[in-house]
Amino acid sequence: MSKVVHQLKENELKEIEELFEKKIALENLLKIITQEEDEARYQKLLADYGKQCRLFQEWWDRMNQTYSWGQGNFYVDFHEAQVIAQ
Repeated sequence: MSKVVHQLKENELKEIEELFEKKIALENLLKIITQEEDEARYQKLLADYGKQCRLFQEWWDRMNQTYSWGQGNFYVDFHEAQVIAQ
C-alpha cells in the first residue's frame, strides 16, 4: 500500500527533477557509448554518472533527514510533486 509522506516544495521538486533527468540521460549514454569506441569519453561518462548517482542519493538522504520519513522504499511522483512510501 502506498502512502504520501511528503508534499514537495517547488525548489525540492525542481532539484530532484534535474538530478533524475541527468541520471537517466547518463544511463542512456552508457548504453550507446562503448569503452572500445572511445575510451576517454567512456571514462568521463562513468565518472559523471558516479557523481550524479552520489548527488541523487544525497538528495534522498538530506530529505529523509529533514522530514524524518524513516526506513523504507520511496519514490517521487513528479506529476503530483509528492514523495510516496511503498
